[in-house]
Amino acid sequence: MVFDAADTGHPADSAGRRAESGSPRLSVVVVNHRRPDLLADAMRALYASQRRPDEIIVVEAEAGEAPSLPADAQAPSITVRLTLLPDNPGYAAACNRGAAQAGGDWLLFMNADVMVHPDCLGSVLAEATSDASIGIATCRLVRPDGSIDHACHRGIPSVLDSLIYKARLDRLAPRSRRLGHYRLSWLDPTGSHDIEACSGAFLLIRRDALEAVGGWDERYWFYAEDLDLCLRVRQAGWHVRYVGSATAVHVKGGSSNLRRSPGELTDEQRATRQRVREAAIDSHERFYREHLAADTARPLRPLVRALFASQRSLTRRLP
Repeated sequence: MVFDAADTGHPADSAGRRAESGSPRLSVVVVNHRRPDLLADAMRALYASQRRPDEIIVVEAEAGEAPSLPADAQAPSITVRLTLLPDNPGYAAACNRGAAQAGGDWLLFMNADVMVHPDCLGSVLAEATSDASIGIATCRLVRPDGSIDHACHRGIPSVLDSLIYKARLDRLAPRSRRLGHYRLSWLDPTGSHDIEACSGAFLLIRRDALEAVGGWDERYWFYAEDLDLCLRVRQAGWHVRYVGSATAVHVKGGSSNLRRSPGELTDEQRATRQRVREAAIDSHERFYREHLAADTARPLRPLVRALFASQRSLTRRLP
């Protein structure tokens, strides 16, 4: 195991990016924020993968101390690098810090609350490398209860798409391309096909594609950074491929504490949750301004701004 200081900024030696066998090297960047329990589960699942990563870079945000990582019980050992960040610069920035340490041809960005099935990495990497036009690939993310995490399989949402999704109108006609665009609900979630965007909780990207678009946009502190990255990669000419036969479990909200009751949280955890709530609105508003506003009918733009302001006001009153 190799431990790296925070923000060293030195990329791995490019000469070592490809394994001796000629297969592409796979670097996994796992971003964690004070959930050593989830991180340990995520690491054990990576160790147990049939197609094991060539290296794992763990980025610990706002690190009070180095997390205790489980040992790799298999051989040969995977190189593990631990980068400790003194603050929490946001998910996009943490991913960029990890990418700066990675030497792979393909980089998998993962939340610490994601546990891959044994065949997941191999299936997604095989699909991604089968077509030179694929820039990003992802798996089917499911929650612990087995239901799909729709963020892994979605379209770039317009204002209307978002309203339809929030009002759950897409459930009325899931095969409708008009109503189901946010979830791309007319497509088989167990199949493989191109989508418009996936979740940053499990996002495999070709190094060339990541470098071509300048990495993750660090102005997004939390949320919508994955939509932005997928959109920019597609605009640069690559495809985003969804592999429904590959599965990983996503304990959604594991680090942000969004799905826990206030009574379960410490004061620090409640503060983190509030920051995440407000950052989510800020990020979605940024995404709207930069990518959607120009295509929104002019009379609707004041309404959209009012909706963001209303959401922000409501969020500040939540426990």
